[in-house]
Amino acid sequence: PLAGGARTPVTPAMPVDQMVGFAALAPDARQLVIGSRLYQSATDTGRVLDALRDGLPLRWSRDGKQLFVFRGTARVERVDMAAGRSMPFLDLAPRSFGDVVIAITIGDDPGLYAYSVWHFTSQLYLVEGIR
Repeated sequence: PLAGGARTPVTPAMPVDQMVGFAALAPDARQLVIGSRLYQSATDTGRVLDALRDGLPLRWSRDGKQLFVFRGTARVERVDMAAGRSMPFLDLAPRSFGDVVIAITIGDDPGLYAYSVWHFTSQLYLVEGIR
C-alpha cells in the first residue's frame, strides 16, 4: 500500500499458472483484465472475453470504456468493452522484414505511443572446396 493505505484485492487468489504478465487496471479500479479474462470484483472468477483472445492488454482509455490490445506482431486494436467489439487502432510499421515489435506503451493521449523493436539480421556465406 502506498502512504499507509489499505490493500484492496481486485481478484480472488489464483494459482501462479493462471497469472499472465500482461494486465490492465481500469481507471476506476473496478475492472481488471489479465490476458483475455475480465475481473470485476475480488470474488469474481473472471470471464473470458472473445474480443481479447490472442491479444495482450495494454491500457484502458481514460473514460474506461475501451481497452487497447496488442495483437500479432505490429497491430494495436481498440476494444469497446460494452459491445465486446474490436476495431483497428494502430498498425505499426517496422522498417524492415527482420524487425519485430516486442513492447509498446500508449500514453493518456492515445496518439502518443512508444514501442521497442528487435532487429534481426543474418549473413549467409558460400564456402567452396571443403573436403
